[in-house]
Amino acid sequence: MLESGKSHTDQHSEGIVERIEGSYNNVMGLPTERLQATLERLGML
Repeated sequence: MLESGKSHTDQHSEGIVERIEGSYNNVMGLPTERLQATLERLGML
């Protein structure tokens, strides 16, 4: 289900954003790299 929604979003946003600098996940919402680093630092991973 998420894949379908993602492709739907990508179709409608094509041409608006030329490039992304940095983490795709951070730009799109949840900064997963930062979350992982924080959880590792806290000893939770």
